[in-house]
Amino acid sequence: MVNHLDGMFSFVLLDTNKNQFIAARDPIGITTLYQGWSSSSPKTVYFASELKALHQECDKIIAFPPGHVYNSLTDETIRYYDPPWWDGEKIPTKPIDYTILRETLEKAVRKRLMSDVPFGVLLSSGLDSSLIASIASRIVRKINKIKNKYDEDDLDESKYNYI
Repeated sequence: MVNHLDGMFSFVLLDTNKNQFIAARDPIGITTLYQGWSSSSPKTVYFASELKALHQECDKIIAFPPGHVYNSLTDETIRYYDPPWWDGEKIPTKPIDYTILRETLEKAVRKRLMSDVPFGVLLSSGLDSSLIASIASRIVRKINKIKNKYDEDDLDESKYNYI
């Protein structure tokens, strides 16, 4: 099921009916997840989003790999994220379509602007961060124009007496 998720995540999901759990991390490792083992309890596997939760209990700790899922029944960690471009033997032969490239980049920026908190853009003075900042700025201006299109008075329906 994790290959159907779209976003940033790391989690451990417990199935009490099967007495099993899975742990997974997003494809590019935006969120943190650590896995640990202790020699004092060799059949126990530990997971945490911060190292400090594991360092006193575990003698071996690894950063759980991005794009992977762990199954407690098999005690295996497998890669679920397998995009077509991962294989270096598959070289694109289709000519580049700059319109599709631009639209896809704009869509990706728009998707990441969905937020309940203020956001910022880190500019490295490179072309990529400048493009992202430009697209984000243009999208936010459009959103603000729509939000500010109506005055507060326009939203007041008390002037319409329905009774």
